[in-house]
Amino acid sequence: EKPVTTPYTQSKLDSIESILERCIVLANDTVDRYRAKLADVNFGNGDYEKATINYKRALQLREEHTPDPTMRIDLILLHLAHAALKMNKDDFALGYVVQSYSVNPNNQETKELAYYLIMKQTEENKAKKK
Repeated sequence: EKPVTTPYTQSKLDSIESILERCIVLANDTVDRYRAKLADVNFGNGDYEKATINYKRALQLREEHTPDPTMRIDLILLHLAHAALKMNKDDFALGYVVQSYSVNPNNQETKELAYYLIMKQTEENKAKKK
């Protein structure tokens, strides 16, 4: 289920992706923000696998280098959960949601996604028992 883009918006996304990739190279891949934003573009393009790789790299960079103080780790984890969900990896999605919640228990979107995933698992378990 890839997002619908027009040739114009796809061209813009491709340009943004190229710019971010260049920024990553110029910064020797030490800036978490560039990776997180590249992951957002990947997600917007429907490339959830690539988005996952870049969100994970952003988290890794936060541990290895000075993190951008305006980047919220709970949101990166939440975005990872959404990417996993899009790839039908519900167990991974739930794991990322739990991590996001542990960082920021006040994020309503995290709570709603956790509820959705738990209810989905409950329904699947009920269907298997029938």
